[in-house]
Amino acid sequence: MLGLPDHAFYRAKIATLQASLRSAAHAYLLHAAAWRQLRGHALVTALSGIHKVDSWTAAVAAADYLGDFALYPRDDLTLRTLAHRAAPDASLPVAEEPFAHQWTAWTATSSQLRTLTLATLAFGSHASTVPTPAQ
Repeated sequence: MLGLPDHAFYRAKIATLQASLRSAAHAYLLHAAAWRQLRGHALVTALSGIHKVDSWTAAVAAADYLGDFALYPRDDLTLRTLAHRAAPDASLPVAEEPFAHQWTAWTATSSQLRTLTLATLAFGSHASTVPTPAQ
């Protein structure tokens, strides 16, 4: 990222992400060894400290890197959409906060939350299409 010319970002249609990607790449060069030692919310917090990286991006990156989908944002539009698609009869709330509360209430442990979230993200993307929940 740091060595790519500006036009490469435009050609890849990610010019709006150029500053964030370069900031993350620079932070990685400085902190990679320490970040590899972090788990869970400690990694999310560390990644959130990168200039131009928000808490949602940090949580999704940490969830993906660690394979710990209990870290995945519970109010995420993609998760809500795929949950409604995967279980259309589950009477899940549409709004962010009620959905996040219900999502967490369905599980008793972090391991169950991890499994529910990952399974929903995986299965929901293959389930039949239903309307996207309103934001």
